[in-house]
Amino acid sequence: MFKRGIQYNLRYYTWYYTLAGCIFTLPIWVAFYTKVISLPQLALINAIENIFSIFLEVPTGALADLIGRRRTVAIGKVLEATMFLTMPFASNFLEVFILTLVGSVGSALVSGSDTAILYDTLKQQGREKEFSKIYAKLLTYYRGGLILSGLIGGQLFSIWRGLPHIMRGIFYVISGFAASLLIEPTIDTEKFSWNRYIIQTKQGIHEIMRSQFVKKLSIYYVVVAGITYSCIAYFNLPFAYDFGYSPSQMGYIVPGAYIISSLLIYWLSQQDKYLTRTRVYLGFPLLMTLALFPGIWVNRQLAIVLMTLSQIAGSARFTILDNYVNKEFSSQNRATALSTLNMGVSLMVGILIFFGGQIQGLFDTRHAYTILGAISLVAITPLALFLVHEHRQYQQLNNQP
Repeated sequence: MFKRGIQYNLRYYTWYYTLAGCIFTLPIWVAFYTKVISLPQLALINAIENIFSIFLEVPTGALADLIGRRRTVAIGKVLEATMFLTMPFASNFLEVFILTLVGSVGSALVSGSDTAILYDTLKQQGREKEFSKIYAKLLTYYRGGLILSGLIGGQLFSIWRGLPHIMRGIFYVISGFAASLLIEPTIDTEKFSWNRYIIQTKQGIHEIMRSQFVKKLSIYYVVVAGITYSCIAYFNLPFAYDFGYSPSQMGYIVPGAYIISSLLIYWLSQQDKYLTRTRVYLGFPLLMTLALFPGIWVNRQLAIVLMTLSQIAGSARFTILDNYVNKEFSSQNRATALSTLNMGVSLMVGILIFFGGQIQGLFDTRHAYTILGAISLVAITPLALFLVHEHRQYQQLNNQP
């Protein structure tokens, strides 16, 4: 019934990746969790989850080497599905916390292993040069699933608060089944080990600290990515709920923000002449300040505008800023440098969400938004000005485009 072979991997991977994008909980998770726990408790769980992911990198990588990435991804999706299928029945902070950690282990098992098996599949077929094009197409399917499931999620929530989680869990089970149909590529890949992990981490730290310019760029990236991702992953939805929007309304607002940001970022990515380094470096603190700083002063309608701008900034970080950061690292150390930066981002996201949760407890998310905007203005803008000023000299010294 299901044909097996390396030549069919891309078909099953497309099923796996598209189904993984069906995030029915996207517009309602704040309303769902705050029926059981408070916002500060939710922030604490999210903060611990992000920091916990850093420590899972080595053991999950070792498990992928031991049992294969295909099985690792399939098990990871099943663990994530277990969390979503059982979360509607959690009745207190401890149960929510434990189930979230189960889901975190699942996410860690999937992260990296799924991309690696796709790349090695293409490499074994002599198609590795097509990776970027194929991955971009897969992201389109993923975002399509995300938008459609988001539109449905708010309506499901109105039927029963646990239904979006149940639906997400079911789709993740099917996604895991699709992953189990993959064939493990037979080409040689480096095995994960504690010794290699330590060596690579040292190389990554050296790479991101090798010059004053790259050091400042790395700090700039971590702060920009930390703030924008913490907004996408946590702050945006509570911010909208502060203005009285219902879960059903958020079922239209959140997918709408994703559609607008996706279309705008796609258009911007085609404007090579417009996206100069100066505009990119200065554009992020400007956009982030505009999106976040007015949080405590805007009305109900403008709040959605700010949330959409925040979504745009977060999406632009992945599509635009990552591209410029990649160019600053040598090919042999690029993966380790980016891995090191991402660990820094995860740590910062955890810290921001933790302290943001305390602000939510004392005031509300609007104040957290404004504080994040102030950090963007005060901390990122000087870094951006430095990068703009110093890049020309750095470019001449290193003969970089």
